[in-house]
Amino acid sequence: MTNTILGNISFENLAREKAEYPRLHMLKPESFKHIEIKNFEKVEKEISFEIGYHRGRKRWCLDIYTHRGIRCDGEIKFFSSIPAIREFIRKEYQREPILPAFNQKSATSNFNI
Repeated sequence: MTNTILGNISFENLAREKAEYPRLHMLKPESFKHIEIKNFEKVEKEISFEIGYHRGRKRWCLDIYTHRGIRCDGEIKFFSSIPAIREFIRKEYQREPILPAFNQKSATSNFNI
């Protein structure tokens, strides 16, 4: 049962699992082109990312996928809140991420968002 949908993100809270936190799904990963300078050469990469909630660490996570030609690299970074993820994307990629504002307290009142 989905409690709410905020833009590209849906929260589920399944009572049968007695979850203390929501399941969070991005309906579609955010992707954009990013240019880096490596060895005095411009390198264009396609960056895709998804946010989620890591059950083991009980922290928000950001899955980052870098596509360059046929090669794809992935990494995961952990954060204490979604605003921290937003700030990381701003600093790392000089880009305003397309994430919801999380102003609906009903879906997120018990969570550090």
